[in-house]
Amino acid sequence: MDSYQKLKEKLTAPKKPDHLPFDKGLSSGSTLVNLAASGRPEIAMLPGTYALWVGDSGSGKSFITLTTLAEAAINPVFKKYRLLFNNAKNGALFDLERFLPPLVDRLEPLSGTKKKPINITVLEDFYDALETALSIGPCIVLNDSMDALVPRAWAKKQKKDKAARAKGGDEGGSYGTEKAKVNSERLRPIVNRLQETGSILIVISQSRDRIGFGSQYNPKTRGGGNALTFYAHLELWTSVKEHVVKKVGKKSVEQGIVCRVKVKKNRVNGRVRTVDVPILHSAGIDDLGGLVNWLVEWEQWSGTENTVTAPEFDFSGNREKLIQKIEEEGREKELRDIVVAAWDAIEKKCEVKRKNKYSG
Repeated sequence: MDSYQKLKEKLTAPKKPDHLPFDKGLSSGSTLVNLAASGRPEIAMLPGTYALWVGDSGSGKSFITLTTLAEAAINPVFKKYRLLFNNAKNGALFDLERFLPPLVDRLEPLSGTKKKPINITVLEDFYDALETALSIGPCIVLNDSMDALVPRAWAKKQKKDKAARAKGGDEGGSYGTEKAKVNSERLRPIVNRLQETGSILIVISQSRDRIGFGSQYNPKTRGGGNALTFYAHLELWTSVKEHVVKKVGKKSVEQGIVCRVKVKKNRVNGRVRTVDVPILHSAGIDDLGGLVNWLVEWEQWSGTENTVTAPEFDFSGNREKLIQKIEEEGREKELRDIVVAAWDAIEKKCEVKRKNKYSG
């Protein structure tokens, strides 16, 4: 190839914006969730995207998403990003210094100051604050949760109804579509701003039990309107698969939960996958424990609930002792590599071989 041709290819090659490092991204703190979301062990979300986390109460969605922000705090890619949190439901009261120390200095409220945070509860105010944050520079924003945000029209109606009740009058009717309408109007330009700034938006939503026809086939739903799903690059649903318990004497004491994470919409690689992530009261996300469980579940290793045989680590015995051995010997990456190789092999077996119609 002559120098002219090389120069031509260099000048005409597509360029990636500096603020959108598509070869890099944000981890969830769980290797399995990352693999389910992107097929890559270190990335769940890409810059310039919006993720919707829907889940049952107590299923760990708040802790996982805050862990995602902690991952951003230690990732050089997001060194200049602001990490913003709107605790709308005033429910995330975790001890950050104990569980997520990287957030102690980095986490900021979306509104107000660290000393006097303002938990935004009006939907339009949330979007106003979000637009302001995006105009300042790249950021990662977590809203917990959409269900705690109410449209201004709804708030005004409540005030009007209260006055009517005080006078012995009747309350006004409503179809309850205000939130869906606001989300539809305000979320579209936000998604464009995320792409322009390389920012990430994470919205939590509470699952609800569906009633009526079809509930037996799809028992869960959520509020907020279709726009929340339509504009999402990633939609994940969480539920409690089981409770982790330990025998103390004759009693069983809960240690945590196994959170089932299902990717229901995926614009990263289009795949729908489900993984189980242990979340322990004393340690947070048990990434290594989840990986060991996955290898046993997929019969890469033999084992039971409490014992496991891991040939690569020359180990056979108690599951917890295996995890301790891996941590003490600093072989966490080796375990992740084993899981990634097995994951990729399973994905390869699911491929359907077809000739690419656009290849030469």
